[in-house]
Amino acid sequence: MRASRRELAAGFLMVLGSMGLEPVTEPLWKAIAVLLPSTPIMAIILSLAADQHKPAGRQRVKQAEEMFNRLGFVTQIIRSAGLDAQKTPSLPQQADFVYTMGDDPRTLSTYVQANAPEWKALRQRHETGTAIIAAANIAAMLGEHTFAPLKPYPPMLDDLEFEPLPGAGLLPGAAILPYFNRLPDQLPRKLAALFPPETTLIGIDEQAALISDRAGWRAAGLGSVTILRHNQIAFVAQAGASIPTEVLLPYQ
Repeated sequence: MRASRRELAAGFLMVLGSMGLEPVTEPLWKAIAVLLPSTPIMAIILSLAADQHKPAGRQRVKQAEEMFNRLGFVTQIIRSAGLDAQKTPSLPQQADFVYTMGDDPRTLSTYVQANAPEWKALRQRHETGTAIIAAANIAAMLGEHTFAPLKPYPPMLDDLEFEPLPGAGLLPGAAILPYFNRLPDQLPRKLAALFPPETTLIGIDEQAALISDRAGWRAAGLGSVTILRHNQIAFVAQAGASIPTEVLLPYQ
């Protein structure tokens, strides 16, 4: 994996194409760590997963903690208290980034639209300079538009149908598609039909990442980031490549 020496902006956004916890992604994390100013690096793991108290949810949090410990990060875990929580959680002031994870897209959309306490705290800290590193399902929520599969699920992935949902709007006019290299060929076209015709689709391969820096956006990791408009590929960025501002506006 190629690491760029370009300085990361305060409050940068890193959008992963997967959970980012597989061993193959460690070089990507190491490349990011080199560009962060703190020693040691302070990381928060924020779980907004509906199943976080079940074995699968706990295992994902444990995986993230183990990964960051191997990298020498100082880690704190914060789990969602749910929409009914009255108190906004306190995120440590010295944190370099918040790694966010979730699961069910409908639950996540509800969290975002209701400005749930954890989401509110994350946005406040992000606006004052703490970076967000978003795992796959959270990544899919960051655009203006997102989606969820309709139940009951069909036997074949190709036959899945989807409903549009409102996203968090951190990337206006966009919808983000994680695991892009694993999606059936017709799926981006099916998803594009859910959204306004001017929507930009951002496909991020499973081991890739989209990162904001002072110059705009760039791809990192393994694989590529694909920008689609009007069912056509507008640009493909391989690892280390910048995305022109006329293709994707800089992160604000």
